[in-house]
This record gives sequence, structure tokens and C-alpha cells, in this order.
Amino acid sequence: MLTNSALDCGLAFPHARLSGAKRLQFAFGRTPAPIVWGPKSSRPVQFIFLLAVPATDAAGYLQLLASLARLGQQPGVLAQLRAAENAEAILTVLGNIRMRQA
Repeated sequence: MLTNSALDCGLAFPHARLSGAKRLQFAFGRTPAPIVWGPKSSRPVQFIFLLAVPATDAAGYLQLLASLARLGQQPGVLAQLRAAENAEAILTVLGNIRMRQA
């Protein structure tokens, strides 16, 4: 099942729970300017986290989604992601994000 979720802060989290996925994984995308994500009534987004979630890992998935959603409350981190000039800089910013432990 593929589900789309976008937040007012410009983040989108399309995600799929897959029986073939062995662990949580994600791909990150960034647009130069916000785009409308989904139907015309949807929110504009600039950062997209495409999540692949093992069908049996609901707890890990919810923890990852909650941690990523909290990025919207961190304008400094969003500014760093916007300013990152290459993939290495993006990975550095993402690597500094701490996940809350269950």
C-alpha cells in the first residue's frame, strides 16, 4: 500500500509498507522551489522522504516517521537542507538529526 502524507512545513512522506523490505530505508529529494504534492488541494513541499518500510516493523516505522516529522519544527535544520550544496552536505545534515528512542 502506498500512502502520501505532506505537512504544512514543506515536508512530504510518501511511504509503502512492503513484505519484501528487510529494514527501514528512505530516499531524500529536494526541489529548488516548493511544488504542490498530490491533489490540487494539497500542500506545497520542498523536501520529500520516500520511505520503504518492512510490513512487520510498525514500531520502527512510526518512530522514524515521527522523527522526520519533527524536522518541521526545526527551521534551522530545514534551512541547512535548503543550503546544502551537494549530497555529502545533505547527508551531514541528516546525520546530525537524532531520533527519539521508544
